[in-house]
Amino acid sequence: GSNPKSGNDLSKTPEEQASLLSESFRTLYDSREEWGVDGVIWYTWHDTEESSVGACGWCASAGLVDADRDSKPSWLAFTDLTGGTP
Repeated sequence: GSNPKSGNDLSKTPEEQASLLSESFRTLYDSREEWGVDGVIWYTWHDTEESSVGACGWCASAGLVDADRDSKPSWLAFTDLTGGTP
């Protein structure tokens, strides 16, 4: 997630979320044959309201874009890695 104020250790800043996405995808790509990875799916594409995710402290901010569908740094990192258009 990208909301460090959520109180969850898994939540980072938007920039840290983008960096972790890039590092994770590059590691998976580099090790895909050894680990037998055929594909990767990002958990969610947009942020949601906190109340809609229950007890998960980072899920509401796990998206590539915010709840208003504005791009987050993670969207730019994702499209850079996948060849998409931001």
